[in-house]
Amino acid sequence: MRQMDRSEKVRERMYLLLAWMALALAAGCVFFANLRFGSAVMGVAFQDDFYYYATVARNLALHGWSTFDGIHLTNGYHPLWLGILAALTWLNGGGSDRRFALMLECVQAGLLGATALFVFRIARRFCSLPWALTIQLLTASLALIQLRSGMEAGLAIVAAFALLDFRGSARFSWSARNAFLYGLLASLLVLSRLDAGLLVALLIAFDVLPAALRKETSSASLAAFAAGLAPVALYLGLNVIVFGTLLPISGTAKQLRHHHTPSARALASFWEQIVHGKSPVYALFAVLVVIALLYLAIRRRSPLAGHRGVMTAVLLFPLVHVLLICCMSDWLVWDWYLYPWPIAGVFACCLLLAAGSRHAVWMGQAGSAAFAGTFALFVMYVLLLYTGTNPAQSLTYLAGEDVARFAAEHPGIYAMGDRAGAVGYLSSQPVIQLEGLMMDKAYLENVREGKDLRSVLRSYGVRYYISTEYPDKLTKCFLAREPVQAGLDSPVMTGMFCSKPLAAYPHGYLTNRIFDLTSPD
Repeated sequence: MRQMDRSEKVRERMYLLLAWMALALAAGCVFFANLRFGSAVMGVAFQDDFYYYATVARNLALHGWSTFDGIHLTNGYHPLWLGILAALTWLNGGGSDRRFALMLECVQAGLLGATALFVFRIARRFCSLPWALTIQLLTASLALIQLRSGMEAGLAIVAAFALLDFRGSARFSWSARNAFLYGLLASLLVLSRLDAGLLVALLIAFDVLPAALRKETSSASLAAFAAGLAPVALYLGLNVIVFGTLLPISGTAKQLRHHHTPSARALASFWEQIVHGKSPVYALFAVLVVIALLYLAIRRRSPLAGHRGVMTAVLLFPLVHVLLICCMSDWLVWDWYLYPWPIAGVFACCLLLAAGSRHAVWMGQAGSAAFAGTFALFVMYVLLLYTGTNPAQSLTYLAGEDVARFAAEHPGIYAMGDRAGAVGYLSSQPVIQLEGLMMDKAYLENVREGKDLRSVLRSYGVRYYISTEYPDKLTKCFLAREPVQAGLDSPVMTGMFCSKPLAAYPHGYLTNRIFDLTSPD
């Protein structure tokens, strides 16, 4: 019997060693990516929207102004991620992009490790070791996608698991100290990505308030929890004082719809990202989340005793998130909008595995096979992710380099809508962001009223307008539409351009054309 216990410990250590070797491989690949791509690493690693962050972070770190174009103050970002990027920019001294990318990817590697640790701690409370490590690697693969994009969603995933690990600890009690830390971790989650406030609201509804009704928490603990949320209140107050708006202007720009019934376009976009997106794990987790919610609704007695409120809140989070986004906006969504699914997916796996292990003896043996398959797939996925390039990301960065060379010889104010991130980051001239994502409240009024695009450009002193058109749409004259990503339910500005462009830069399916607004049409 003692020998069996020893062999079991050896097997567990082997599982742990293999899992952390796979994660170490993912972390170590950031150095390989920098060695392989050199100074071009920024162009092959990050989404175009990342450069909105990077540009504002650079202006904030080096010049003390929260601005994208160097002219207008903006809060079109999630604050915690911007703060991290600004700190890295300051440490880099505004130096080489390669060094900045290496610093950023080292931070991302640390965030990936933290995600893996928190997920393992959560899953191990409810599952056998092989199943816990399987869940860990599946979740890490999705966290890697989010972190690799350069967007804030990877940070939000880490913050969410840190919050849920703390709340689910066996040592958690509703003392004033724990309640304050609970609220403080909730604040970090909200500041990492503001729509994660939905998860915090659901936790309050299904966890905090029921605990108060059951007299498990005192008024002092509730006050401590509210005090922990003070950073969010401070952020919102600074928004109103400095920017004249409560929420980020980027979110407001996407919510200028004429009505707020659910948008079929946004819903179809979510479906496309989940089912045909960058990883089939999204679809797997989505199915498991729905099944887990049905199980909770049918079975009044959950196998996860004492965790029903938290479980319900987390499982509802992605569904409520999809519904809210589709009601507020008819824009297309991108893969970083899927960050609630890995969070809920972990808890769905835990619930279903805990329920299944009571009725199926083979679940224990199946865990070893599941871990072996997941380990092999994770290693292959990491190697493919870091040794390949994303064509769309490379194209937008190449377009930014082309425009930057043009702008060096043609000074003036530029204006561009979709895919303006890399252009603004690389250009030596100011770039007005025509979607409004990096502008201010006054600019959004132009979009809301559907004003003539050329008139708005003149009012902002724009000399050069950059269009991003598909080659098959090129005619002698074309009707520009800004923002182009907005759906039919949202207001847009339009303007006719008939003059010959000064320059055209085709890259794959995209062609950027630069028009001089002083040229007669």
